Amino acid sequence: MFVMYLGMSAGMNVMTGVHIAIALFAIITANAAERSIITKRSNKYLFLGVSIIYSLVVPFIAEPVMVEASHGDSPGYFRFLLFLIVLGFVFVQIIGYDLLNRVTEDD
Repeated sequence: MFVMYLGMSAGMNVMTGVHIAIALFAIITANAAERSIITKRSNKYLFLGVSIIYSLVVPFIAEPVMVEASHGDSPGYFRFLLFLIVLGFVFVQIIGYDLLNRVTEDD
């Protein structure tokens, strides 16, 4: 059981590192090309900050839930929790893009 916990912990660390790297790469390319879904520069940095905070906080919440679910008898429940975590991640990213990408038109 302890080996499984260490494996999941390492997996969460890798996922966190990959997400932070993607967030940094996205802000660098958005600033270099000036093409982005998020139009205002301040909103780009705000979204980067929110993404990095989200990357660091969510694994600490998700890991104990996943470890506890993996000890159960139902693999379907484990897959359902994994699906909810991924769906929640996508939902937060979509809401972040939607809120930060408000463009007001001048009359």
